[in-house]
Amino acid sequence: MRYEQPADNYRGRVIFPIHNQSGKILGFGARILGKADKAPKYINSPENEIYYKSKVLYGTYFARHSIDKLDECLLVEGYTDVISLHQAGVENVVASSGTSLTQDQLRLIRKYTNNLTILYDGDAAGVKAALRGLDMAVEEGLNVKVVLIPDKEDPDSYVQKIGADAFRQFIADNKQDFVIFKLQASLVDAGSDMNKKSKLVSEIAETISKINKTEGFTRQQEYIRQSAEILKIDEEGMTQLVNKFIREKMTKLEKELTKNKNPDYDVPEEDLPPIPEEYLDDTSNIALFNPHEKQEQELVKILLRFGQKQFSEEDNSSVADYIFHLPYDFESLSDNEMVKRILHEYKAEYDKGNMLDSRWFLYHSDPEVVKATTVIWKIKKRN
Repeated sequence: MRYEQPADNYRGRVIFPIHNQSGKILGFGARILGKADKAPKYINSPENEIYYKSKVLYGTYFARHSIDKLDECLLVEGYTDVISLHQAGVENVVASSGTSLTQDQLRLIRKYTNNLTILYDGDAAGVKAALRGLDMAVEEGLNVKVVLIPDKEDPDSYVQKIGADAFRQFIADNKQDFVIFKLQASLVDAGSDMNKKSKLVSEIAETISKINKTEGFTRQQEYIRQSAEILKIDEEGMTQLVNKFIREKMTKLEKELTKNKNPDYDVPEEDLPPIPEEYLDDTSNIALFNPHEKQEQELVKILLRFGQKQFSEEDNSSVADYIFHLPYDFESLSDNEMVKRILHEYKAEYDKGNMLDSRWFLYHSDPEVVKATTVIWKIKKRN
């Protein structure tokens, strides 16, 4: 009987240890040496209880102090790019190890900085790679820039060719804002095809709608202005399209929350304060039911019904946390005084660390607030 000689899975390869944030080795990446037509160029340790590829960025342990100090993370594609840049003295760099960016990886970056600069090869494949998955980075509140390395070069070869100082200067001189980069690159691809251009308008509006942090409100408005100008479309129309995507996202959120409704945050119909039926029919003075203010309507409804609930299984923050980080000026959100009052009071208590539920407003000391809240609640139940 013949027995096959055991062989190392990583034979003929250079090994790259993959560390966690505290420096412990989680697994290995291995690049083949020489040519092998049938063998994969890279193989990684199989995922297990401690190693999840989607939650790790190569080089984070060695780069974290530099990223924090410089307030910028450079992201490249491969292990050798990271090593070459570190050897040259450019240390605020990590790699996604050939995978598309994940939410866990982006949140890992956010622990050290809000500024992410992605370095990609300048060929057509590099341009397409730069556009994949970055909407998620924008949604996470990161300030995303893109730098395209000159064609036929990669970060590894280019830093060796021009040196660390010139490389840093190249990055500083060639950073492009992701949203505008995506718009201009896609516009070139669309050419004179009106269908492609129409699709592009929607894609850019959806990307802009993902800037959902309060501090990004001004940035969102500037993107709308610049995008409308580049696309040669009406700025107001672009604003409405962005708001449409925000509304759709909020409506989806509300449906998900309703599906998994927790009775602790619901109020039975019989427990609602009494209110004259004619008041329910007279909604002309309540902006919540103004068809032009559906966004404000959804905000108040979600806050009153679900504000205290956990946002999702993966995110421990509350629904109120999410809403109050949307790009709104809550002081001037609506012209209706009652809407403004409910939002202002909720936000004031939220800022103090107090989490309100609907009962706060349903049993408010001001009867007008009680009336408005009950109308919201009852009409919601009828819809």
